[in-house]
Amino acid sequence: MGGVAAWRITTRKTLSALAVLAALGATSAMAAGWTSNMSNKTTGTIQSIDHAKDQLTLKNGMTFDVAKGVNMAAMNKGEKVTVTYTQAGKAMDATQIKPAP
Repeated sequence: MGGVAAWRITTRKTLSALAVLAALGATSAMAAGWTSNMSNKTTGTIQSIDHAKDQLTLKNGMTFDVAKGVNMAAMNKGEKVTVTYTQAGKAMDATQIKPAP
């Protein structure tokens, strides 16, 4: 029975260590900005609009790929807007763009 009990303890410790490492790895990846499903918001002034590429660039240098369904036709260079976006790696996808107050 001692062998089985020792095996169970070793297995539990190994699984616990793996769970901790997996959690730390996921946290590190999110902290590094590798992936994020959370929405972010930023406010800025439109520097340029590229309708052919469905991209919008703010004066602060942030460039967004604009999601289908977001009306870019009503936007103008120099307009102050609030952009709601998600980020995966370096890519930022604008899911909503509204005039800023």
